[in-house]
Amino acid sequence: MAAAKRGFADIVQVLLSRGATVEAVNRDGNRALEIAARSGRTAIVRLLLENGAFVDAPNRTRGYTALSTAALCGHIEVAHLLLSHGARVEAKSCIGDTPLLLAATRGRLDVVRALLAHGASPNTKNVVGETPLSRAVAGGYVEIAALLRIAAGTRSRGALSSAQARQVTSLSYECFI
Repeated sequence: MAAAKRGFADIVQVLLSRGATVEAVNRDGNRALEIAARSGRTAIVRLLLENGAFVDAPNRTRGYTALSTAALCGHIEVAHLLLSHGARVEAKSCIGDTPLLLAATRGRLDVVRALLAHGASPNTKNVVGETPLSRAVAGGYVEIAALLRIAAGTRSRGALSSAQARQVTSLSYECFI
């Protein structure tokens, strides 16, 4: 796990060649794939996938997949790699957060674009009713919010709930018209 986090591909390769389990879970409930994705270690992610790592395995703490973690952290190359290996764009965490919702929460525009291009739904809600749009608005990520509105096909002011509207400054609200 430490080699995956720190980007030591040669050590990961040696460990795998000597029988290390690619799906081993550390005490925090994380697999090497999720750790490498969080750290932006594209080469390690590729190596683990080539050696049979399950692309959609959720971690045990929040239920995040490697794609969810890459989206949250803004690692676009890792996200592209995971998507090319069939990662589910609609994978949900324990509270229903999708990779798109997580990327929108942190203002990861490139990741938002990639996820939408791979069919992620901009309308999916988590267990408390938040959407990628509501999270982008709350974070002040105007460009992401506009992109999500276009993707969702919502162009009228009524598409924002009253709770969302209260979170938006008058200046940024005008950007959504």
